[in-house]
Amino acid sequence: MRNNVVPDGGVPRGQGELGHSRNGAGFNLLGFERGRRSICRFAEKGSAILLPWLYYAILESSKLQGTFGKKALGIIVVDQNYERVTFLRASGRFWSRIISMLTIYVGYIMAAFTQRKQALHDIIAKTYVVDKKVLELSKGNPELYLNGVHMQGQQA
Repeated sequence: MRNNVVPDGGVPRGQGELGHSRNGAGFNLLGFERGRRSICRFAEKGSAILLPWLYYAILESSKLQGTFGKKALGIIVVDQNYERVTFLRASGRFWSRIISMLTIYVGYIMAAFTQRKQALHDIIAKTYVVDKKVLELSKGNPELYLNGVHMQGQQA
């Protein structure tokens, strides 16, 4: 007969702290190891999705009107009225980017060929990415921005 004593004083192999089987038939009263592991995995995977969403949605709907990269380039995200987007619209823009990626990035390439230079996710979310300085110069008449007239009737 085998001795059930483990050299390091731990629990015999195949048993939990109270001697219950760890194969799923019993449960581990003190450890809840399966639950803890699955929660950690969910948190890791969830944060990989939630953190970028919050980063983009919060910054694009804030007074910055864009991420730090957009700020460095001098561009901002605006809605159809050339005003700051709401958190909901910025979230829609973020999640719509999945469609732009699923089309083998054709959704991004579309920006080069659309009249108002919108990518697919911008069309879905009804947003524009514009040059902040140019928009400020044409603040009195935003349609001038769209028609390429930026300063005193001059073409861009």
